Amino acid sequence: MYGVVSTGYSDTEFSQRAEESFGYKILLGHQFHPKWYVETGYYKIADVGNEQDMDTDFFKADGLYLGALGKASSPEGELFYRVGVARIDVAAFEPLNPEGGCKVGGA
Repeated sequence: MYGVVSTGYSDTEFSQRAEESFGYKILLGHQFHPKWYVETGYYKIADVGNEQDMDTDFFKADGLYLGALGKASSPEGELFYRVGVARIDVAAFEPLNPEGGCKVGGA
């Protein structure tokens, strides 16, 4: 059993503004065969704004990950390869302008 924690940032452009957001991933893996591992984890990709305040816009993206990791060994070294799937949820909100329309599209 092993764990992975990784951090980073995302450069997000939303609602005519650009912001950077802190992101991270947490993975938990298990070796079930000498050459095979299974991993599962959580990704936090972006979190811009406050979704509790409906007067301002917000953007967030996070998701779950499931993957398989293989290992090929030789006297010269080891090669790791990974295949997986992620379910990413993206939520965004932009309030209406005072005239009741969209700020960006004018609708």
